[in-house]
Amino acid sequence: MSDNKLKLPTLSRDSSQDNNTASQETGTPEPARLDNIAVYSFCPLTDAQLAEVVEECEKDGYRDENGGNKDFIAVAPKPHFLEPEAEVEKVIAYHRELEHERPGYYDPYNFIVAKSPEWKKEGVMLVVLDEGSLKSVPDDGVAYERGWDSWMFTAKSSGLSILNLQIANMDWTDITTWEDVQPEGQETDQRSGQNWYQMQGEY
Repeated sequence: MSDNKLKLPTLSRDSSQDNNTASQETGTPEPARLDNIAVYSFCPLTDAQLAEVVEECEKDGYRDENGGNKDFIAVAPKPHFLEPEAEVEKVIAYHRELEHERPGYYDPYNFIVAKSPEWKKEGVMLVVLDEGSLKSVPDDGVAYERGWDSWMFTAKSSGLSILNLQIANMDWTDITTWEDVQPEGQETDQRSGQNWYQMQGEY
């Protein structure tokens, strides 16, 4: 899928206003506002190192041809989940608490995890929770039954990948099978079972 292009319109990140609020100057609707993407870590990173993760994960979104998006990724209030807490399920439980504490601020369905201090080389993990993404995974329903799925991506492509999920510009399997966003040495998603829809006989 090397001909895919992750391109987006510029998105406002001011969550203090409603998505449909009209501009006072023009009377036209403001651009769509999407929830911030939370960053977590399975390794002991300093605040400065976490900020570097955020900056790198936003990198492709900064590019003019991708919409010039900025400030759409934020370190979670409790970012570190170190051993023995370094489990996706524990992050998910906390991430869901955030939705009650700060509703509408963090994307409730997608987040990023730096698994290793070598994240620049090894990439970062994207975790998806939304039902549509899970139903699309060709793994005979494993991800859907589990309630989440994850994949490693280059850090610079991770934020823009989630933005594309947020606006349904691409689906989850489009991204996991796209060669250009895989970390060095990692193959594209080779899962080849049926997805949930096929298992239900829907297509």
